[in-house]
Amino acid sequence: MSIVEMPEPPYYAVIFTLVRTETSGRYHKTALEMLRLAGTIAAFLGIAKCGAESPDMTS
Repeated sequence: MSIVEMPEPPYYAVIFTLVRTETSGRYHKTALEMLRLAGTIAAFLGIAKCGAESPDMTS
């Protein structure tokens, strides 16, 4: 028994790392747009990130 309805396999994950710099001022705007676009895909499950308090981040 599943607590959520899952799409049929195959499943994909997109994982990336970044190092924030003084010149990455548009990062937040770009990240929000990427999240908005990903949300338009029926199989999109969500986003998880770590390291939000650090300039180095994995999403």
